[in-house]
Amino acid sequence: MATNRRMNVTDTNDSGTGPGQIVVAGAQVFDPPGRYIIVSTAGTITGQLIEDTADVIYVLPVGVHKLAFKSATSSSALVGCVVR
Repeated sequence: MATNRRMNVTDTNDSGTGPGQIVVAGAQVFDPPGRYIIVSTAGTITGQLIEDTADVIYVLPVGVHKLAFKSATSSSALVGCVVR
């Protein structure tokens, strides 16, 4: 069976290849990494993008953001999902 050629690509300009994962207070690792994050309630998320080597705090307003998260350590007030 053929596989989707995008499954092994981490280009944030490409559309998602899998279902989203809800961002919650607990730590999460996204496999494969996210392609973007949809935020429905503004807040902060602490985690690593695919090019990061350490956790960074991101303050995000409501909307869709082209941030390719490979992991999230925590979030504060932020409600949303990471689309892989």
